[in-house]
Amino acid sequence: MTSDYFFKDVSLLITHYNRSSSLERLLQTCREFNFSFEEIIVSDDGSLAEHLEAIKELQSQYEFKLITAEFNSGLGNNINKGQAAVTLPYTLYVQEDFVPLAAFGQHFNDALEIMEKKKDLDIIRFYSYIKYPNLIPFEKGFSQMIYKPWSLNYRKIYYYSDHPHLRRSNFIEKFGSYTEHVTVDRSEYRMCISFIQQRGKGLFYNDFQTLFKQINPTEEPSTTIRGKLTLSRNPLIKFVRDIYRQFRYNYDLRFLRTNHGFAIQSDIAKLRKESNSFIDLSKAVLNKILSLYVRIRYKGVSREFMQFYKDTYYCEIVQLRHLFKDFFIRKKYKTISFNGEFAPELQFVLPFAYWHFKNGTLDKTQSSKYSKELYFFSENHEEVFEERSNEGNYNFEIPRILYSQDYDIKKWEQVPLKQTYQNAVYVYDKPILIIANRYNMEWDDAPVSFLSIPVLDSIIKRLKNQYTIIYNRPRSQNITVDDSVIYDLHEFDWFEQEHPDVILMENLYKENKAKANNFNHLQLMVYANSSHFISTHGGTATLASYFGGINLILSKKGPEHHFKCYQKLYPKLSGARIYHAKTDDELFSHIENHLSDEKIKSRQ
Repeated sequence: MTSDYFFKDVSLLITHYNRSSSLERLLQTCREFNFSFEEIIVSDDGSLAEHLEAIKELQSQYEFKLITAEFNSGLGNNINKGQAAVTLPYTLYVQEDFVPLAAFGQHFNDALEIMEKKKDLDIIRFYSYIKYPNLIPFEKGFSQMIYKPWSLNYRKIYYYSDHPHLRRSNFIEKFGSYTEHVTVDRSEYRMCISFIQQRGKGLFYNDFQTLFKQINPTEEPSTTIRGKLTLSRNPLIKFVRDIYRQFRYNYDLRFLRTNHGFAIQSDIAKLRKESNSFIDLSKAVLNKILSLYVRIRYKGVSREFMQFYKDTYYCEIVQLRHLFKDFFIRKKYKTISFNGEFAPELQFVLPFAYWHFKNGTLDKTQSSKYSKELYFFSENHEEVFEERSNEGNYNFEIPRILYSQDYDIKKWEQVPLKQTYQNAVYVYDKPILIIANRYNMEWDDAPVSFLSIPVLDSIIKRLKNQYTIIYNRPRSQNITVDDSVIYDLHEFDWFEQEHPDVILMENLYKENKAKANNFNHLQLMVYANSSHFISTHGGTATLASYFGGINLILSKKGPEHHFKCYQKLYPKLSGARIYHAKTDDELFSHIENHLSDEKIKSRQ
């Protein structure tokens, strides 16, 4: 049985030209699948009289707003006038030769939820002829499109597409009007340019031909006509065409501006500064040299890790620009801004900022909400980011990016969080053992590295007589979330029933005896009074490594294993002894060897 879907706050915008039967098929298919929209707008581009009459008949059946034109002015004009008629926050744009498939309803609901949650997203694409070349898994079958300026794959330009997509209805205000009185391809091309130049952000549905189908029957064929050279499969012509596109696309991305057809007037538009072609070229050459060097020196390394080797060298070269300011002039100048994930912020950004503080060169820090207490040393700290993002990790002004083959970092200083936040409030008869857990989406899939309820039960039964156990798994309302979905392990009610003597961090926050400013502040105060931790992969394990003592980390997979982060990086954070477990059994072995009272006494 087909579910009913009513898409509130969504305008279905359909552009049409001389294909009234195709339009009817699209509207009829939506009705068959019970897809209904708060508003439907059909924008016609001066169709012939017989098609216009047919559309008006359809209007009485499907109740849509019809926007007509006296003359055929091209797709750009047709989209512009149609979008101008939209009155709701979201627009689903579909051309008349597409029809939705049954799976569309649920995934469109997912897309709307994501758009509501991720305010920085501009577009979510549902259909394509080819996969976008640079994708990072996001959630619910979607991936984030990443524009890489110096990628040699010229298809990077198709960040935007006229194919079916969801967008915010202020799209034209932000990215400019579609170029009018040019071909369909040229209008779309220039919007691609504008979208990238304005730093648009979007998602791409991974299974990109399962939500819509394009139908061009012989009685109503496509109205788009392309030249023979554009479509030719001749190897020589294709080679020349690819070379031309490589140069033309990259040139336009850097130098094509508003006088070429799209005028962006609004305050929300943020056209980037004119590129310095010499600097851009220098960066491209440097990247190619570093890539070649890494491939030669580390030829046995898997390609999935090669990028991080190159990034390490690039970060080190970027730091050379600040040599005189950092080591000779030494006046306050440095602004450190970061909106990436929690783990790299703790691993690289916070120690980098503290180094500049100790060096006398720190001027200002900027991070996500609830971060002020981490940057306690910064006289001018701003909480400017509502969410963390994967894209924010790639800040090459920081000495390292995510992972590295070399953790001998020059501008890096151990941050004394333990000494700063130790207190007399969270003190108990027995030593504190923090169990820091997480239950998140990992690599766009189910959770991998987490402490299950049976594992938690075994840990608690083994150690409850020896330690005051405090359990911590932050919920989304208490922290700054990133792109990872937080799931419910359903362990909190279980704790109250089976292990009421275990203290829950969230209950300590409700009591808030120490008057913490936020949940992160409370974590720092409680962690600072402990020297024993069991933690899990990611930011959870990183924070637990800041307070000395012993930290047992459960991490079943991840690049951290290849780069030996738990052996080379994590101990540097505070001098803590780090013991990495790849399985539950290894974790229990570490517990027996390093936390069990009997083993500790036997070594004394």
